[in-house]
Amino acid sequence: MSKPAADLQRMVVDLVRELPEASVTTAAAIFEAARQWSTNSTSSLPFLDRHASRWQALGRVAEGVPGCCPAQLAGLLRGAAAMAAACRQEARLEIAWTGPTPPLSNLRRTEQALLEVVNAARRELWVVSFAAHRVPSICAALVGAARRGCRVRLLLESEAESAGKLTSGGVDGMPSEVREACELYVWPREKRTVDERGRFGALHAKCALADGEVLFVGSANLTEFAFELNIELGVLVESAVVAETVERQLRWLVDSRTMVQIEQPL
Repeated sequence: MSKPAADLQRMVVDLVRELPEASVTTAAAIFEAARQWSTNSTSSLPFLDRHASRWQALGRVAEGVPGCCPAQLAGLLRGAAAMAAACRQEARLEIAWTGPTPPLSNLRRTEQALLEVVNAARRELWVVSFAAHRVPSICAALVGAARRGCRVRLLLESEAESAGKLTSGGVDGMPSEVREACELYVWPREKRTVDERGRFGALHAKCALADGEVLFVGSANLTEFAFELNIELGVLVESAVVAETVERQLRWLVDSRTMVQIEQPL
């Protein structure tokens, strides 16, 4: 495959993943109606939604691919959209639970589900939590992921930045071996939205995401209470479409410096 064709293919996949299905369907119809690039330049195609500039950019790339006419581009979009829809339907979901259970329950424990995600990561691992304490199994798995070449990023609440919302643990509760092996990020106080009464929010999300493919999201913090004593509920999701959607949001938090990396050592 030529580089222009590969670039076009990658762009089609990204647009189908990121934009609403209705926008993809409309764009495919517009491209199909254009017939030839020579008589209908991309800039004149009637894209009306707020994603018009992205569809026009796709058209310009397609014009540079030998043999690719507007109708073929429409077919690529429809095929990619159909595949994305099939992947969404085929996502594997599994419930994780900590707490009292009926006899013979087959629900996964929260700690097991989280460890499955951490141990599956080979390239990138994201872990988000409000409270975090020294849980030996989790700490060992995080360090192990980093040692096998995985980039591990922990987005955690901070006692100082939360101004008392978190009283112990969080980024401050990570042991030295985790701090040395992983990247730790906090949400600075000055970056948090404040309401008219001066109140500000906390980092309260809890999730783990491996390689843009596997996601665990639930109620449990990274604490022994959450894994052993509390009632906690979570969902393990094997779906690239779902995982990549969450990953884009987490990556934006870091790239925009909404969350900032702390210097080592704490």
